[in-house]
Amino acid sequence: AVSRTVGEGAGRIEAYFRRMHAQLTARRLEWLLERLSAHVWGDLMAELNRGAAVTGGDAWQEVSACLAALEAAIGD
Repeated sequence: AVSRTVGEGAGRIEAYFRRMHAQLTARRLEWLLERLSAHVWGDLMAELNRGAAVTGGDAWQEVSACLAALEAAIGD
């Protein structure tokens, strides 16, 4: 009975430390990403997101159509 109680207590402590470790890891990751964004990447991610949105615009579609016509005209 005592060993069962001790085992259950040890299991609870292990689960507590695993949760604490997971939370700490998540916070460290968030901290690191914030620092990288502020000091390394700067506006790079925002610019990449804006660039990714370009392909959905009318101007992009027009340029793509012109490029396809040009490639067809030169036989490439």
